[in-house]
Amino acid sequence: MIKSREAEKYLRVAPVNESHKVKWLPEDIKFKTDTLIWEGHVAILDYSANLSGVIIDNPTIADTFVTWFDLIWKNCEEEAGKKRGVL
Repeated sequence: MIKSREAEKYLRVAPVNESHKVKWLPEDIKFKTDTLIWEGHVAILDYSANLSGVIIDNPTIADTFVTWFDLIWKNCEEEAGKKRGVL
């Protein structure tokens, strides 16, 4: 998750718990899109002025995105909520 006021607001509504984990991306990493992965599908969303997106229905591609996510997760050190004693 990109550390921002919006992210902090989101965590107040959907707090970190055993089934909802959040890590902060390094400050020099910025994404202008979101990616959702579920049951062999990948949705890539662009929230800019021209909201758009694409859904890929391909289990092999979805598995690749899961692997990329796992790599990112392992390389993000700070868990959101941990310093506040939520975890």
